[in-house]
Amino acid sequence: MKKETANEEMPVEQSETESPAMAVSSADPSTGSCKNSGKDIQLRRKRQLRQIRSFGIRFVTLAFVLYLIFGVVFGVTVSPNDDMNPGIGAGDLVFYYRWKGELAAGDIVTYKAEGKTYLGRIIAKDGDEIEITEVESVKINGYLVAEPKVFFKTPQLSAEVKYPMTMDAGRYFIMCDHREGGRDSRYFGAIDEDAITGKVMTVIRRTNL
Repeated sequence: MKKETANEEMPVEQSETESPAMAVSSADPSTGSCKNSGKDIQLRRKRQLRQIRSFGIRFVTLAFVLYLIFGVVFGVTVSPNDDMNPGIGAGDLVFYYRWKGELAAGDIVTYKAEGKTYLGRIIAKDGDEIEITEVESVKINGYLVAEPKVFFKTPQLSAEVKYPMTMDAGRYFIMCDHREGGRDSRYFGAIDEDAITGKVMTVIRRTNL
């Protein structure tokens, strides 16, 4: 009788030892994967935010550098006409230096007059006496001026501009190279230094664009 009792109890012990394995196998595997996917989404969002922030910083930096280059140091304008022909033609891209420094006769500059931007060459500066003669030539301090880059005569344009004219301090007499018909100091009179916006550095011809 005792041996039979022992045989009957053995299946009960085996079932108790197998129950933990069954409990582990019955656990829901989707719980861990959901947590991992949620972390991945958060990481992707953080990475996207960092990329957007980095792009914004680069864009602002680039805009600031361009402002310094073309708003403070250099300037760009398009020649509106052929007043500086043959050196500069209508439509040519003109780069100028805003920090003008000391201006001298022969410098090509950009300047404002009557609300418009003009290009011209400095002919006389403070202390100089300029005269445009009746035979359409230019005299500076009583001497005829040789202008190898000018191929036109220099007529007077306005009866209101009287010659000879002496330049006061900080004033310049500016003329275009295409002397026949172009508007310049022969029409406006002497130009104040504050009206000069820059000294021309280089020109990109329209035919090369």
